[in-house]
Amino acid sequence: MELDSRVYGLKDKVAIVTGGGAGIGKGIVTELARAGASVAVVDIDNMTAERTVNEVRALGGKATKIIADVQESEQVDRIVRQTLNEFGTIDILVNNVGGLAGIVHQIPFWEMSEELWDKVIRLNTKPLYLWSKAVALFMIENKKGGSMINISSMVGMVPPSTLCAAYGLAKAGIINFTVTAAADLGKYGIRVNAIAPGRITTPMTDKLYEDHPEVRIPQIRIIPLGRIGTPEDIGQVAVFLASDAAGYISGHTVLVSGGLTHLYTPR
Repeated sequence: MELDSRVYGLKDKVAIVTGGGAGIGKGIVTELARAGASVAVVDIDNMTAERTVNEVRALGGKATKIIADVQESEQVDRIVRQTLNEFGTIDILVNNVGGLAGIVHQIPFWEMSEELWDKVIRLNTKPLYLWSKAVALFMIENKKGGSMINISSMVGMVPPSTLCAAYGLAKAGIINFTVTAAADLGKYGIRVNAIAPGRITTPMTDKLYEDHPEVRIPQIRIIPLGRIGTPEDIGQVAVFLASDAAGYISGHTVLVSGGLTHLYTPR
């Protein structure tokens, strides 16, 4: 018996992925498109967004690029309207934008400037608020439900080896927001879940291993499945959470870490 593509697929669905041009965002875009969704790839970098869109189209998928600063409410509203004009609806939102705001070395919180603290918190939480608000308003009015997926991090669930306390705080906040939004939006048929990636191969981690090759093997050794994850690993979980197969799952955070938890994370 074959899987029911109406349940496990995303045919005729429309998705927006913020920060979809590279890294985890690109993996999510690719897998959503493979599952049949039309994807609006939102990114601040035109070159990476165009490359991702071209790759999706070469695989027979549907995607379009939209260049914008996702931390500005006017641009968020513009992109929502643009997506609706092009595809007619929005069924899936993936809040993927975030990061360390340029931090590459461990910084104890007492040595961080107030400006840098604010920058990290804003990058990881302001787009989440703006996009969730804009898309929720559409979905509520549309009365057809929908799925929102927020990208958090393993460090939002377990104590990390200290790199940036502001980053861990923001990622933990995303998990809390996910639960709250799921409770608030459930009566409208809108599901809200989160994914907490562990070690994933991205341009940022590639740079880390290039600068510090000695850390790569020890990091792999503490992962029970014995490998670093890929953006596609995250994308496949996003497909499941966006599909009707996850129709009774909301307010949940999926840890995608190859078995890595605080039990395996040395100080």
